[in-house]
Amino acid sequence: MVDARPGSRSKHELKTCPRCGRVFECRLNDPVHCDCARLQLSAETLSAIRERFQDCLCRACLTALAAGADLMLTDPGGIARTPDRVS
Repeated sequence: MVDARPGSRSKHELKTCPRCGRVFECRLNDPVHCDCARLQLSAETLSAIRERFQDCLCRACLTALAAGADLMLTDPGGIARTPDRVS
């Protein structure tokens, strides 16, 4: 595993997905391994992601969005929810 602690020399960093709240390893500085570059997302989906979120999404959310999932997560009752916070 890559050392993603503050102060490390890693190109990757740990982030919390603003859509689902999962902690994931962002590889933005390594385009060959970046999930954003490896998945096929439509221009419309990319635009919607950029408008709604200020930071990177995890691979699970990007994959779901690429497959046509709603931009916002919903609970089992169909109500939009904010992501769970990870402490």
